[in-house]
Amino acid sequence: MKRLNILLLIDRFTPNPLSSVQMFDDLAKQFLADEHNVIVLYGSSSQASKICITEEHNFTLIGIKTKNVKDLNNVERFFSELFLQRKMWDLAREKLPQSIDLVI
Repeated sequence: MKRLNILLLIDRFTPNPLSSVQMFDDLAKQFLADEHNVIVLYGSSSQASKICITEEHNFTLIGIKTKNVKDLNNVERFFSELFLQRKMWDLAREKLPQSIDLVI
């Protein structure tokens, strides 16, 4: 089987206790068990830097600094959430592999 470059795109990641975060963590670990390359691109309002790249469980984590939605009014939160994936993509694009086979 071909080794795929898989990008998982999520609005937040571990250690956040949400079930969607756990599901993506499990999915990343399963793709690793199937010997694929996994990159998780996520947003984080708690990190200090604009972009943070780390390795965890043999997959790459790329965290993008986001606004804390609790500090935003409804209109600001709407636009922040609306453009979140675009912001994440723009900031992380040069850190990603040249070829991505699957985006989830």
